[in-house]
Amino acid sequence: MSDDTNPRLDFSAAAGTIPATLRWRADAALSSAQRSASDELAAYLTASNPSVAPGGVLIAENPTNAVEVSFGRLADAESAAVNLETIYDVASVTKPVVTASIILRALAAGRCRLDDRLSRWFPEYAQGDKAAVSIAHCLGHGSGLPDWRPFFQDGDVLQAVLAEPLIAPVGSVQLYSDLGYILLGAIAERLYQRPLDEIARDQLFDPLSLGCGYRRISRFRDQPIPPNIAPTERCGWRGRRPHGEVHDENAAALDGVAGHAGLFARASDLTSVGGAWLRAFKGERGLFEPELVRQLWVEAPLYGSGSRRLGWDTITPGADQSAAGHYLTTASVGHLGFTGCSIWIDPSTETIVVLLTNRVYHGRDNLTIKPFRRRVHDLVARAIGYRERRADTL
Repeated sequence: MSDDTNPRLDFSAAAGTIPATLRWRADAALSSAQRSASDELAAYLTASNPSVAPGGVLIAENPTNAVEVSFGRLADAESAAVNLETIYDVASVTKPVVTASIILRALAAGRCRLDDRLSRWFPEYAQGDKAAVSIAHCLGHGSGLPDWRPFFQDGDVLQAVLAEPLIAPVGSVQLYSDLGYILLGAIAERLYQRPLDEIARDQLFDPLSLGCGYRRISRFRDQPIPPNIAPTERCGWRGRRPHGEVHDENAAALDGVAGHAGLFARASDLTSVGGAWLRAFKGERGLFEPELVRQLWVEAPLYGSGSRRLGWDTITPGADQSAAGHYLTTASVGHLGFTGCSIWIDPSTETIVVLLTNRVYHGRDNLTIKPFRRRVHDLVARAIGYRERRADTL
């Protein structure tokens, strides 16, 4: 099966479309196959951005080369062009990049253990079926909590999460859950006795010299919106289009700072955090402890038959429709964000791929991002040196 079997979206060139801009860093000259894939990637991104998303940023890097791509505009045809400094609301990519990272730091510091029960912090989890829920269960989506509820309509989101009943026995099945990560964010605040946005800054972003972070609504509401932040979709609940304010409604009800969503970042910020995880996995002691990273990525058991490790998703063997495409190996870990963002890390080739878009600008029901993600990851993987598709996708 050739790459041409990937769906090609039918795009018409929109007025004001901006050609994709690629910037390479390579230790040696690119092969003809790499150059061909690079040219095809640029053409595909240029043609696709009007329908999939107004624009975006893509970075893929490994030890020998890297490519940085910007394409499209921030919003409509009259808006500014996207560049490598454009900031996106990365939605659920917050889960591994912020929340799992903070928990990893807390584990290394002895502030908590993976098997600590949530009852240590929340009396609502002290009895009944909830008494068995641990930090590990929440990290690996094995808590039995549902995926989402419209708690933003009810007032106190955290109290609503704490009151929400389980819908499956603890550890029996993997159910993706924002709720578990909202609780992990609240646990982090109790472990450090500080707000989550300050913890993220002090424990993660400052040590890596990054400028990303949360945008607390009460702090930034009356301040000018930085011109390099991409807007998301119009929100019926808020009666306006959030711009510089978190897209996720439950996170917005938590003042823009939550364990499941809320991070605003550049693509390079995410490659930096991903690089810290990857270096630890390879044995380098730095921001994260190697033994703990290996435990979360490899050694911890999966709950039920799911694909998610602790804090991260994986590529399921035989998953021809993986958002990571057909070239990154099954050793890869990653995560998607509802707004149109993703990060994938392939430890076997020391590759990191970050794709940021604001695909929800056209409305959350715009699903053209699915084939787009696969095609982009296939093209950029070939461009940076992958030669063979995974055997399970042939």
